[in-house]
Amino acid sequence: MRALAPTGGVRQYAGMPKPSDAVRTTFASINALLAIGVLLGVFGALPVRYWMVDVSSALMAALLLISAYGLWRRSRWDLRALRVSAACELALGLSAVAALVLGVVYLGGVHGTVGRTASIVAVLGTALLLPYFIIYPSLQLLWIHRATESARHA
Repeated sequence: MRALAPTGGVRQYAGMPKPSDAVRTTFASINALLAIGVLLGVFGALPVRYWMVDVSSALMAALLLISAYGLWRRSRWDLRALRVSAACELALGLSAVAALVLGVVYLGGVHGTVGRTASIVAVLGTALLLPYFIIYPSLQLLWIHRATESARHA
Protein backbone atom coordinates (compact mmCIF):
# COMPACT_ATOMS: atom_id res chain seq x y z
CA MET A 1 0.00 0.00 0.00
CA ARG A 2 1.10 3.52 -0.69
CA ALA A 3 1.48 6.04 2.04
CA LEU A 4 -1.44 8.31 2.69
CA ALA A 5 -0.79 11.98 2.11
CA PRO A 6 -2.75 14.60 4.03
CA THR A 7 -4.56 17.04 1.76
CA GLY A 8 -6.31 19.59 3.89
CA GLY A 9 -8.25 17.14 6.04
CA VAL A 10 -9.00 14.83 3.11
CA ARG A 11 -6.79 11.78 2.92
CA GLN A 12 -5.86 10.16 -0.34
CA TYR A 13 -3.11 7.96 -1.69
CA ALA A 14 0.04 9.84 -2.62
CA GLY A 15 0.52 10.13 -6.35
CA MET A 16 -3.08 9.30 -7.21
CA PRO A 17 -5.11 11.85 -9.18
CA LYS A 18 -7.78 13.87 -7.46
CA PRO A 19 -11.34 12.61 -8.03
CA SER A 20 -12.02 15.60 -10.27
CA ASP A 21 -9.05 14.58 -12.45
CA ALA A 22 -10.39 11.04 -12.70
CA VAL A 23 -13.85 12.35 -13.60
CA ARG A 24 -12.36 14.68 -16.21
CA THR A 25 -10.40 11.83 -17.78
CA THR A 26 -13.44 9.58 -17.72
CA PHE A 27 -15.68 12.21 -19.33
CA ALA A 28 -13.00 12.98 -21.94
CA SER A 29 -12.60 9.30 -22.84
CA ILE A 30 -16.34 8.63 -23.04
CA ASN A 31 -16.93 11.79 -25.08
CA ALA A 32 -14.25 10.76 -27.59
CA LEU A 33 -15.67 7.25 -27.87
CA LEU A 34 -19.20 8.59 -28.19
CA ALA A 35 -18.12 10.96 -30.96
CA ILE A 36 -16.52 8.08 -32.85
CA GLY A 37 -19.64 5.98 -32.30
CA VAL A 38 -21.91 8.73 -33.61
CA LEU A 39 -19.77 9.21 -36.72
CA LEU A 40 -19.53 5.49 -37.41
CA GLY A 41 -23.23 4.96 -36.75
CA VAL A 42 -24.43 7.77 -38.98
CA PHE A 43 -21.87 7.78 -41.77
CA GLY A 44 -21.04 4.08 -41.71
CA ALA A 45 -24.30 2.33 -40.87
CA LEU A 46 -27.05 4.50 -42.33
CA PRO A 47 -27.54 3.61 -45.99
CA VAL A 48 -29.43 6.79 -46.92
CA ARG A 49 -28.06 10.33 -46.51
CA TYR A 50 -30.33 13.00 -45.06
CA TRP A 51 -28.75 16.41 -44.53
CA MET A 52 -30.40 17.12 -41.17
CA VAL A 53 -29.11 13.87 -39.67
CA ASP A 54 -25.67 14.28 -41.24
CA VAL A 55 -25.17 17.89 -40.14
CA SER A 56 -26.50 17.43 -36.60
CA SER A 57 -24.46 14.29 -36.00
CA ALA A 58 -21.29 15.87 -37.41
CA LEU A 59 -21.77 18.94 -35.20
CA MET A 60 -22.50 16.76 -32.18
CA ALA A 61 -19.38 14.69 -32.81
CA ALA A 62 -17.32 17.86 -33.21
CA LEU A 63 -18.64 19.25 -29.92
CA LEU A 64 -17.88 15.96 -28.16
CA LEU A 65 -14.34 15.87 -29.56
CA ILE A 66 -13.70 19.52 -28.62
CA SER A 67 -14.90 18.92 -25.07
CA ALA A 68 -12.81 15.74 -24.82
CA TYR A 69 -9.72 17.61 -26.00
CA GLY A 70 -10.34 20.43 -23.53
CA LEU A 71 -10.86 18.02 -20.64
CA TRP A 72 -7.71 16.05 -21.46
CA ARG A 73 -5.65 19.25 -21.71
CA ARG A 74 -7.32 20.87 -18.67
CA SER A 75 -7.90 24.00 -20.71
CA ARG A 76 -9.49 27.15 -19.32
CA TRP A 77 -12.52 26.54 -21.50
CA ASP A 78 -12.95 22.81 -20.76
CA LEU A 79 -16.00 23.11 -18.50
CA ARG A 80 -17.64 25.56 -20.87
CA ALA A 81 -17.13 23.21 -23.80
CA LEU A 82 -18.38 20.27 -21.73
CA ARG A 83 -21.48 22.25 -20.73
CA VAL A 84 -22.25 23.14 -24.35
CA SER A 85 -21.71 19.59 -25.62
CA ALA A 86 -23.75 18.06 -22.77
CA ALA A 87 -26.61 20.51 -23.28
CA CYS A 88 -26.66 19.87 -27.05
CA GLU A 89 -26.43 16.13 -26.47
CA LEU A 90 -29.31 16.25 -24.01
CA ALA A 91 -31.43 18.36 -26.38
CA LEU A 92 -30.69 15.98 -29.25
CA GLY A 93 -31.54 12.95 -27.12
CA LEU A 94 -34.79 14.41 -25.83
CA SER A 95 -35.77 15.42 -29.39
CA ALA A 96 -35.05 11.92 -30.69
CA VAL A 97 -37.08 10.28 -27.92
CA ALA A 98 -39.95 12.72 -28.50
CA ALA A 99 -39.86 11.98 -32.24
CA LEU A 100 -39.95 8.23 -31.55
CA VAL A 101 -42.89 8.57 -29.17
CA LEU A 102 -44.83 10.86 -31.50
CA GLY A 103 -44.16 8.50 -34.41
CA VAL A 104 -45.51 5.54 -32.44
CA VAL A 105 -48.60 7.46 -31.35
CA TYR A 106 -49.25 8.52 -34.93
CA LEU A 107 -48.76 5.00 -36.32
CA GLY A 108 -50.95 3.52 -33.60
CA GLY A 109 -53.72 6.01 -34.31
CA VAL A 110 -53.63 5.72 -38.09
CA HIS A 111 -52.84 2.03 -38.61
CA GLY A 112 -54.39 0.41 -35.54
CA THR A 113 -52.80 -2.82 -34.32
CA VAL A 114 -50.18 -2.84 -37.09
CA GLY A 115 -49.02 0.58 -35.96
CA ARG A 116 -49.00 -0.46 -32.32
CA THR A 117 -46.33 -3.04 -33.06
CA ALA A 118 -44.08 -0.09 -33.88
CA SER A 119 -43.96 0.54 -30.14
CA ILE A 120 -41.38 -2.25 -29.93
CA VAL A 121 -39.12 -0.22 -32.20
CA ALA A 122 -39.71 2.89 -30.10
CA VAL A 123 -38.92 1.08 -26.86
CA LEU A 124 -35.74 -0.32 -28.38
CA GLY A 125 -34.74 3.08 -29.75
CA THR A 126 -35.44 4.77 -26.43
CA ALA A 127 -33.50 2.09 -24.57
CA LEU A 128 -30.52 2.73 -26.85
CA LEU A 129 -30.77 6.52 -26.63
CA LEU A 130 -31.45 6.83 -22.91
CA PRO A 131 -28.03 6.02 -21.43
CA TYR A 132 -25.92 7.88 -23.99
CA PHE A 133 -28.00 10.90 -24.90
CA ILE A 134 -30.09 11.59 -21.80
CA ILE A 135 -28.57 10.09 -18.62
CA TYR A 136 -24.90 10.68 -19.50
CA PRO A 137 -25.24 14.39 -20.41
CA SER A 138 -27.44 14.90 -17.34
CA LEU A 139 -24.65 13.49 -15.17
CA GLN A 140 -22.15 15.76 -16.90
CA LEU A 141 -24.28 18.84 -16.30
CA LEU A 142 -24.76 17.85 -12.66
CA TRP A 143 -21.00 17.38 -12.21
CA ILE A 144 -20.29 20.76 -13.83
CA HIS A 145 -22.84 22.43 -11.57
CA ARG A 146 -21.35 20.89 -8.44
CA ALA A 147 -17.77 21.64 -9.54
CA THR A 148 -18.53 25.29 -10.22
CA GLU A 149 -20.51 25.66 -6.99
CA SER A 150 -17.73 24.13 -4.88
CA ALA A 151 -15.15 26.33 -6.63
CA ARG A 152 -17.31 29.38 -6.01
CA HIS A 153 -17.62 28.61 -2.29
CA ALA A 154 -13.97 27.70 -1.81
